[in-house]
Amino acid sequence: MKTLSAIKTGPPADEHHREKIDSLGDPLVDIASHVDLASLAAHVDLVAPRPGRARVRRPRADGGKLLSTIGQARANFAMTMMGACYNLQRLVYFRKAGIEAF
Repeated sequence: MKTLSAIKTGPPADEHHREKIDSLGDPLVDIASHVDLASLAAHVDLVAPRPGRARVRRPRADGGKLLSTIGQARANFAMTMMGACYNLQRLVYFRKAGIEAF
């Protein structure tokens, strides 16, 4: 017995989906017109550099606790940035919806 579904599958649905995405365009192009993404990425890498790929455990020497503290600071910074992005998205939504935030 065939079940009914509202989800369209098959080649015509895939083509329609791709056409719809192409017609909307890339949202990063709109964002890039307002924000210099290259300089933002460079600044974030400068403030919180990415950890190396090697995940070899090294014996704790003189700076063991210092390295652990730097890792915690990097994680704290990342969570702060995620919170800031979330709040910025909320404010943009409020402005588009015509809601006064404060």
